[in-house]
Amino acid sequence: RAFAKHPCSFQTPWDMVIIFDELAPGNKLHYDNRRKLMLMSLSFLQLEETLRVDDSWLTVLAARASIVGDVCGGFGTVFAKYIEAIASTPDSPLTAGAFVTVNNAPRLLVAKVTCVVADGDGHRQVLNWKGASSTKPCFRHFNVTKFNSGANGRDGDLPVVDIACCDPSKFRRASSQFLRESMECMFDAHRCYESELRMRPAPKRKTWSQSKFVALSRSLGFHPNPLHVLVGPSCAHVEMTAFRYDWVHVYLQDGVFSHAMPLVIKALKIDTDDLCIACASWTFCHSERHKLKQVARIFHRGTHEKLKANLAESMSCYGLARHF
Repeated sequence: RAFAKHPCSFQTPWDMVIIFDELAPGNKLHYDNRRKLMLMSLSFLQLEETLRVDDSWLTVLAARASIVGDVCGGFGTVFAKYIEAIASTPDSPLTAGAFVTVNNAPRLLVAKVTCVVADGDGHRQVLNWKGASSTKPCFRHFNVTKFNSGANGRDGDLPVVDIACCDPSKFRRASSQFLRESMECMFDAHRCYESELRMRPAPKRKTWSQSKFVALSRSLGFHPNPLHVLVGPSCAHVEMTAFRYDWVHVYLQDGVFSHAMPLVIKALKIDTDDLCIACASWTFCHSERHKLKQVARIFHRGTHEKLKANLAESMSCYGLARHF
């Protein structure tokens, strides 16, 4: 049905979606980081509502986070190398196209990477970004700085705002070309800095001191990685506009909801002990009865500034508070 509704060709390629996240087994409040995995899956937007089904996603990577951390450049290098690998095969959907069998008939599958979806920490790893707590807290908008950085004002004709700014018209998106040139500038500085460190005898006056290089890296908001996904061979297949935040972490888990729910409970003067009692009156089927203890545990220690729960528990917390 998807091929009939969305004909696939070199002129109208399908939109490939890549998602990745770290999986830590065990209790949400008691992670077992020794077994943490980085999982990456892909699918296509043209599958539409079928994307809700697990079988519509192909898991292409499951690697121990400790092993990924030992790679030079971390997951950013792993991701770039994977894109290069699938693009270099003779039957790659990103280049020559791949034939797939659908209802005993061959179909040509041509695709382009349209969405790379992850949470903030996932983007930090894949882009070698310094993260939301760095001087540049947004990798999409290059004129946004961290809160109270003292950099507010204007840089020529460009307005510079901090992360507390609520006027989207002042944000300026960074193009892939802009980031590519910034990365190349940082790599050149890094190579010069490393070469001067190895020079014997050491030069009396260095072109790049450690403080200068750290200041440059901090101002750009990225760590140097010559195999960066937007700089190496993979840059031909992935654009900066493809990187998107997932709604689960932005609005629900570790996002707006996790901060808003304790505020709502506090504003309504709800006793968390009463919530636990109400939770105990819920009835779960036999195979899901463990969820009762999980939801009750969230409110057991009183009202917190932030709700610590996984996705399923957060949905249950909303229902519990709503019906209470």
